[in-house]
Amino acid sequence: SYQIDFQTDDELGTLISSFNSMTRQLAAGRHQIALSGDMLKEQNTELEKSRQYIEIILKHISAGVVSIDNQGIITTINKAAESMLGINSQNILNKNFRQVLRDDYLSMANKIYEQAVQGLKNAEIPISTSISGTPKHFSLHYSTLKDDTDHTMGAVLVFDDVTELEKAQR
Repeated sequence: SYQIDFQTDDELGTLISSFNSMTRQLAAGRHQIALSGDMLKEQNTELEKSRQYIEIILKHISAGVVSIDNQGIITTINKAAESMLGINSQNILNKNFRQVLRDDYLSMANKIYEQAVQGLKNAEIPISTSISGTPKHFSLHYSTLKDDTDHTMGAVLVFDDVTELEKAQR
């Protein structure tokens, strides 16, 4: 912010003028960087609040929620999903679903994944399985996740345990 207050028409005057211009530009640049830094801090704070809000919702929702990215990596699993499926998220998070699933479930997941790659946006699939020796029935809802530019980011699987409902219907 230093400025030289001296006037002359020779080479020294040109040098002083250039120096003063350069310090003004540096001050303006520093001010712009400070403003940009403040804006980034605000945006990061807002993003963190949004992330925490979504995390709280996922934690307290009764439906099981699992999300995968474009490569099939499991990125999210909520407590309800862990409880319904009798699994620990630490064992499957950040792993490809092909490493986690076996047998019929792997072939079903591969079919859904291939259909998603080909443009499947939503699907509802009934699933019957046995978890820890107990027969379970789930209603699985699949949805493709897209960003603002319509680029596919992955998918979210939301499922409900409908075992008791099916028993009541029988």
